[in-house]
Amino acid sequence: MKGFRFMVQESNLDRQKAVQTFEWQQFQNAMLTNLEAMSRTSKGVSDTSSSADKPKLSTEGEGLAQKTVENFNKAIGFVWEHRQDSFATEAEVKEFVEALSEQVSEGLLKDNQGLWRTWETNYESTRPEKIQEDLGVFYQELSKRVSQHEDPVATAGWAEQRFDGYIHPLADGCGRTSKLISAMVLARQNSKLPNYRNRDEYYQNIKKPFPEWEKYYRSLFSEN
Repeated sequence: MKGFRFMVQESNLDRQKAVQTFEWQQFQNAMLTNLEAMSRTSKGVSDTSSSADKPKLSTEGEGLAQKTVENFNKAIGFVWEHRQDSFATEAEVKEFVEALSEQVSEGLLKDNQGLWRTWETNYESTRPEKIQEDLGVFYQELSKRVSQHEDPVATAGWAEQRFDGYIHPLADGCGRTSKLISAMVLARQNSKLPNYRNRDEYYQNIKKPFPEWEKYYRSLFSEN
């Protein structure tokens, strides 16, 4: 009997591992599909359209594309690994977001560049000198929303709009990092990821008042 019970337990464990592996692969595939749909950097383009003062990245073309995808893949794994962290404090959220930002940008910025944006954008983003202040508010609000298990789609949409559309704090990779943050929010409550349809459409909507942006953002889940 002991042996039989042990075999059942082992069988259940194997099924759990298989389910977890399948869920991870679905998550990874969806994230990489979204990267392909939305990221110019993943196609080897060092995009400086947000400001004439934004420096080019350290490389372009195929090398940039390969490094961008490599970095993003590592960051996907980091999100999956930490998706069930408590994020009960502003400090925990800050540590998570900064770790993601560093992984996304690793090896892409020039040697004299820091992680944070130091120039004004064409999109009325947070002024450089206020970035850390606005990020502190973002970390605090995200911690509250996540720890209180608020609607994951609303929270994910809020996080993308606030981080990428308004604060836009990074020297490079705001779009990729914002989507990794929202993926954490969604994955911790077993929600599917959005299907980003079109980059231009997305950025035409991201600056709209939140109710309009949320309606658009929710439409990205309708094909799941």
